[in-house]
Amino acid sequence: MAKVTLFTPEAQWTEAAAIPGIQGEIVAVLLGMFYLCLLVVAKWPRQREAKGEIYGEKSGDWKEEDG
Repeated sequence: MAKVTLFTPEAQWTEAAAIPGIQGEIVAVLLGMFYLCLLVVAKWPRQREAKGEIYGEKSGDWKEEDG
């Protein structure tokens, strides 16, 4: 967004967002999807709970037991 708004204020946002060979609309959609994925990854771990180390439960299938 900084490249589009700060460095080229006289150009349209589609022209400013464009990368050689890729149209500005495609770049904007790809960046939007990237930030949406980052948001999903940032929020997802909050729904999980640790097994074994914190709550004293037996380890699950995804976690190996020691010895």
